[in-house]
Amino acid sequence: PFRKGRSLHHRDASGAFVSHGGFQSAMKWDDICSRCGLCCHEKTIYPDVLEIDLSEPCSFYDRNTHLCTVYEDRFRKCPRCERVTPLKAAFSRSLPPSCAYIRWAERHHIRFCRPLGMVLADTLSDRPS
Repeated sequence: PFRKGRSLHHRDASGAFVSHGGFQSAMKWDDICSRCGLCCHEKTIYPDVLEIDLSEPCSFYDRNTHLCTVYEDRFRKCPRCERVTPLKAAFSRSLPPSCAYIRWAERHHIRFCRPLGMVLADTLSDRPS
């Protein structure tokens, strides 16, 4: 079969329509985030490795709290910031394997990307050749 487990849209035990594996609102979906902050750094995708440059976080990223300082307006203030959706969790290679959204997609059997290794680089010398 193409997909194991539940699809992104299904009916719950009471017969009510539920989308995105049970997440009916953006607020509940955002609550999945573990606030690791890795998505707020520059990333490079190599054939088998996702490199995350820890020396270059978004200018709105607070290194102490691991939170966005303009969270409510982040998409307007930062053109690089991208919304993480169930579709992105299922297919994106730019999110690290430790991302809570990726782990959610794997638990719901809707992760369709092969896993990449991950390199956390602080300097140019840390980068894969």
